[in-house]
Amino acid sequence: MQINKLKKYTGIVLVGILLMSFSQGDSNEEKPNRRKQGIVQSMVFSALDARHYHAPKINDEYAATAFDEYIKSLDYGKQFLLSTDIEKLSVHKTRLDDYIQNAELDLYLESQEILKERIQEAKTYYQEILAKPFDYEIKEEIDSDAENRMWCDTKDDLKEVWRRNLKLSTLSRIYSREKTQEGIKEGEKKTSWKELEKASREATLKSIESWFDRMGKLKDEDRFEQYINSLLHVIDPHTTYLAPKSNEDFNISMSGKLEGIGARLSQAEGEIKVAEIIPGSPCHLQGELEVEDIILKAAEKEKEPTDLEDMLLSDAIRYIRGDKGTPVTLTVRKIDGSLQDITIVRDVIVNKETYAKSALIGDEKEVGYIKLPKFYVDFSDRKGRRCSTDMKKELQKLQAEGVDKVIIDLRNNTGGSLSDVVDIAGYFISDGPIVQVKSYDGNKKVWNDRDKKMVFDGKLIVLINNFSASASEILAGALKDYDRAIIMGSNQSFGKGTVQNVMSFDRQFGNRFKNLGQLGSLKITTHKFYRINGESTQRRGVKSDIVLPDNYRYINIGENDREFALAWDKMEMAKHDFYRNKLNEKKAKKYYDEFLAKDSVFQFIDQQAKELKADRDDSMVPLHYKTYKQERKQEEEDSKGLDELMENNRKDLVINNLSVDLPEIQKDSLYININKKWIESLENDIYLQEAVKVMEF
Repeated sequence: MQINKLKKYTGIVLVGILLMSFSQGDSNEEKPNRRKQGIVQSMVFSALDARHYHAPKINDEYAATAFDEYIKSLDYGKQFLLSTDIEKLSVHKTRLDDYIQNAELDLYLESQEILKERIQEAKTYYQEILAKPFDYEIKEEIDSDAENRMWCDTKDDLKEVWRRNLKLSTLSRIYSREKTQEGIKEGEKKTSWKELEKASREATLKSIESWFDRMGKLKDEDRFEQYINSLLHVIDPHTTYLAPKSNEDFNISMSGKLEGIGARLSQAEGEIKVAEIIPGSPCHLQGELEVEDIILKAAEKEKEPTDLEDMLLSDAIRYIRGDKGTPVTLTVRKIDGSLQDITIVRDVIVNKETYAKSALIGDEKEVGYIKLPKFYVDFSDRKGRRCSTDMKKELQKLQAEGVDKVIIDLRNNTGGSLSDVVDIAGYFISDGPIVQVKSYDGNKKVWNDRDKKMVFDGKLIVLINNFSASASEILAGALKDYDRAIIMGSNQSFGKGTVQNVMSFDRQFGNRFKNLGQLGSLKITTHKFYRINGESTQRRGVKSDIVLPDNYRYINIGENDREFALAWDKMEMAKHDFYRNKLNEKKAKKYYDEFLAKDSVFQFIDQQAKELKADRDDSMVPLHYKTYKQERKQEEEDSKGLDELMENNRKDLVINNLSVDLPEIQKDSLYININKKWIESLENDIYLQEAVKVMEF
């Protein structure tokens, strides 16, 4: 609910660095297989030529644009490279197309060598700068948007960028420590300013050193993946090369499950820590692994354990994750310092938070609510779990409770399976087209409702926001075009009107290049989809029937904010019937025209959105501590103001679980706590409150 502007006021050194982190670091691995990388580069661009929806011409013009994008991604914060480095690398600017055609990597190799040298130099900058206190009385500032800055000409200029960045990081920590002291009672000892400043500087130093250490463990595979993807980004933002490791993660994200032990891990100071135990997972059922445990080693059955200390988290996870039914023995350090070997048999881990779930709203439980976080499907198992099946079950469960009003929440749902969204849309109509698709070869296809039965014929509202994308837009668009539902939320959805397919190089070329190992995959844009009214959702998204002010109302976010996104267009309308919307949309719109003009809560949110826009346009941050402190305090006061308005002008919703779901929820304390937090989040959800209100129109 709150507007988060703190990114501007915190350590932008790390913000900038993390955005380009896959391009940094020394690797301790064996010499990379450059032949394999050249072949993969050729495979990627051959696939683009054959299958991409808008296949690019790989020429000097493309090369110049791709070069600029790669350099930007190489050093996003302009904190390492000098203008002389850019000039030196510029000899490759119009040769990049030739490198692609000849399977050469000249730009990649030279840029990484230069960057490696600059990173070593930067280590001396931050160590020297953080060795003594900053001057917090000087009225200076820093531009938090690196794109506004020029490349530094000299090392002294670069060192000054580091000084200001590090000062900002330290300022943020001092402010946080000062706020902590506000809770100390009168008469109790408070830390002096000098001690606060020193501790904050030391924390900044520790954080930077930890980052450099992690990046030093990145593999050449990671850096090469980032290089290829910067070349693909200028073609369209959704075509992506997936190195073998990323390809595995992608498949997990689509299915909502993986095979492993069921613990969420984090990394700090080189240690792998258990951050959360997933309910119902193998480690939860085994019972010995606990939150805050530090995992030191992992061993397969009858094999020597692998030391995980100082290993990159993404690599360590691969020693812990494994096939269903196989045991892994973890050596962990408990919170009391004792060591323990814990053997856990891996199993399929189901992340239930990614699956559809429902609740009942109101004293009389008269309104049904379904949250669909994504359009998931398990590609590896034809009988595996999929969102269309789950959505039908949730609708049927709600109807069994006597519900004839349903709110479908697609906020922050970034999409997924096209086939499943067609099925889900069909649950709300009896027959007809759902979406039109045009392929890379010009062929057009209309996807129709495959089941002539209407699962739910009651009142329907769909909640969207700026981050509802792809399949979410197909569902919202179809229900809007049929006049079957009222769409509520942000001005419009994200605007991703393209379809990607994954092309596995290992399946297609694995036998031919056995000696090279795994080759990875290409997620490639092959189709564009269009609503049944003929309009593409690309860039323009689906517009809400009732627009409610939110944090991003005046900011251009989504696909239309992406420089290289494909263009909007339209095709002919697909013939379809219209339904009589069971909700009085005209009456609801008239009500909100009057209500939003005077409602104090939404007026406040609207004002905050305007301030966020102004804040985004003005990226300068003060490094004078008193000024910095004043701006941060004002941010916090604004947040408190919204909380107070909500408390005085809104009544929490009454939310209940479905009776059929209670046995599953109540069988375990972890399930109970997760469910409790979810219910609480719905009770004071202002947008859900308005959707419930519209159900009465």
